Amino acid sequence: QKTAYEIMPSLVGSEMCIRDRTYTRLMRNTDFNQFEKTLHETLSLGSHIQFGQQIIIAVSGGKDSMTLLYSMCRIADRLNVKINVVHVNHHLRYNSNYDQILVDKFCTQLKINFIIVIFF
Repeated sequence: QKTAYEIMPSLVGSEMCIRDRTYTRLMRNTDFNQFEKTLHETLSLGSHIQFGQQIIIAVSGGKDSMTLLYSMCRIADRLNVKINVVHVNHHLRYNSNYDQILVDKFCTQLKINFIIVIFF
């Protein structure tokens, strides 16, 4: 049985980190990229997120939501937040199960609470 990162060879961005199995090394790197710095600054200001709060991130498995999840994982310790992920599989696309597998594997590897909502 193949996993999502073996089935989908054209992945880029944070999804590439999963495929190449470099995510653990990248997660340990404490130097934030520009997007992560801006995200951290924006969420630290005002009342967007409170310290110690649990947050829910809806993740489709696409490039944008995977990048957001990856970046939020990188800054979560500094924000002192716990991340929970929700993925909705509507079964509207032929590869929707691959997206679910990708998000599930990412969350499992990083020990993130993962909730799947499935529609048939």
